[in-house]
Amino acid sequence: MILIIFITVLFPVFSNSINNTINHDVSMELHSIIRPDIEISVIIMACLVCCIVTIGIIGNVLVICVLTCNQTRMVYETFCVGLAVTDLIYLTMTSPITVMQYFLKSWIFGIFWCKVFNFIVQLQVHFHVAIVAFAFAVVVIVAAAIIVASFLSKIKLIYFQSSFDAIYYQANVYTQNNEHISTLYSFI
Repeated sequence: MILIIFITVLFPVFSNSINNTINHDVSMELHSIIRPDIEISVIIMACLVCCIVTIGIIGNVLVICVLTCNQTRMVYETFCVGLAVTDLIYLTMTSPITVMQYFLKSWIFGIFWCKVFNFIVQLQVHFHVAIVAFAFAVVVIVAAAIIVASFLSKIKLIYFQSSFDAIYYQANVYTQNNEHISTLYSFI
């Protein structure tokens, strides 16, 4: 919270004095940076985001500590630690800037930090998707194997099955020569 107040209130004042620009009255400087029409809903939203960030940081640090002090590593523990690390990076690097955007009229950090901020946000999204995709990769492989096996086991119906006429359909009528192959495919 102190970091947010420092960056939104004092950083622009220091940056102007560092750049040797004309020093204005501090109240005029703050009025030109901070939105004058801040509603109570914006303040409540910023407080809620700060609470979520605080709880998220504490929770993710606890998850990392608990799961890394165990000597045996399970796959799901590694998965949870990876998610906790990416959440922790997201919470510490992007959430304070997100909260500051509620109070500012415009982006005050320049084009470089705009690019870095958006890069980190997009990178975190891809990290989360990649970690979740790795967790479901095994499920997808097993599901694909089941689908392929089901398809291969039922392809016999296309090759071996015959019908008496176009109107009547008999499910288990096979040609005499290929009945043993059909039985073998049914067993598989």
